[in-house]
Amino acid sequence: MATEQTEAGLTQNGFIQQDKKEAQEEGGASFKSMASEEMNEVYALVFSRFERGMEEVQQLVEQDTKDIKDFKSKQLPFDPDEKALTEMDKLLGSEEDNRAAFTASIPGGSLTGKLKDEEKGTLGAYPWENPAVYDTPTDAFGYILESIEGKKEDIHSVLYAGVPAESIARAITFLGYTEGLFSVDISELLVIPLMFNLVADAQEQGVTARIFNDVDEDEINPQSALDIMEDLKPEEYASLMEDATRQAEEENMVLDELKQDPVIGSFLSMGEQ
Repeated sequence: MATEQTEAGLTQNGFIQQDKKEAQEEGGASFKSMASEEMNEVYALVFSRFERGMEEVQQLVEQDTKDIKDFKSKQLPFDPDEKALTEMDKLLGSEEDNRAAFTASIPGGSLTGKLKDEEKGTLGAYPWENPAVYDTPTDAFGYILESIEGKKEDIHSVLYAGVPAESIARAITFLGYTEGLFSVDISELLVIPLMFNLVADAQEQGVTARIFNDVDEDEINPQSALDIMEDLKPEEYASLMEDATRQAEEENMVLDELKQDPVIGSFLSMGEQ
């Protein structure tokens, strides 16, 4: 959930600048630390826009999750049209047609492009296969906020219409990735902060925005509960299994005794036949 990814390590100290050469000499741990600090700065920038900070964000998440579950609980069960599915299978082709693999592109072929750049070297055939324009989350997020500044009216309109903020945020970050502006990792990292930044924009305009596309059902069946118990409480799980085994053995013993009874045993034999 969004709250689990954003609660820890929020700061209000502005964008962090760190010498990349020094970080490289210190090893991979420094890069990880720098990335964490960068994301903390992004989250801090976004959550500072909410009057009650993280508490307000958590309440918005809980309310949106409840609304989605309530909506889904009122929907009729999905009953697919078998005829439509058959027609779709014909359009997609048979899974048994092994010739389709030979018509596909060779993996990695686009990375052997002939485009050259004095600084970047050999370039790929597509923008996302080249070095990104923005290589830090803060720079990428700053660019996104600047790029959508003149489109806020349109964004508010679709939010007011009921389009979730997550859908818009994913569309914006994915577009940036396909244009080679930042890596796919940064694209995914910025979905949540951009999502809540859009929610904050909507609140300023008096619009109550939906946040998520969907939420998990959170249904736990008996088997999944036993699996969780086995991992978290192995001793209690073992004791429970012993009790269940002992109870099954006792029931089998009672059944064997009943079968030996001349009257009851005849009825049981008839049932088995």
